Amino acid sequence: MSGEYYLDQIRKCVTFVFDLSEKPLGTGFFASIKLEKGGYAVYFVTAKYVVQDDLGKYRENIYIRLNLHSGDSEHMGLPLSYAPDYILTHDDENIDLVAYLLNPPQDMRHHIVQCPWHSSRFDIRLEDLMMQENLFIHMD
Repeated sequence: MSGEYYLDQIRKCVTFVFDLSEKPLGTGFFASIKLEKGGYAVYFVTAKYVVQDDLGKYRENIYIRLNLHSGDSEHMGLPLSYAPDYILTHDDENIDLVAYLLNPPQDMRHHIVQCPWHSSRFDIRLEDLMMQENLFIHMD
């Protein structure tokens, strides 16, 4: 599939990140990888600066807004500081991406970018997500 296909999918799966005061902190999108043993690993992907404070620590009490098929929306908490095993970052500190493993509700209306490869393991690294050159598209 072409880069344009993936770019269109990303546009349809963008969501907003908020703090407790409902101040928007940034945006992110959802990506999934099919696991060889069945099922999918679904990740919320955003920039590190969105979910980290000025000292590089993960913010507490941040939420993403999920649009639901009913037309309503709900906030889903991201317990980043409490669940470090669910967080993927790149080994290169200059790459400003973070992915958080999550279990979205069944009635979530957002599209999820389907990465076109399988994984035999659950502990996927961010480098694995980035191997698909069309998934992360730099736009000036």
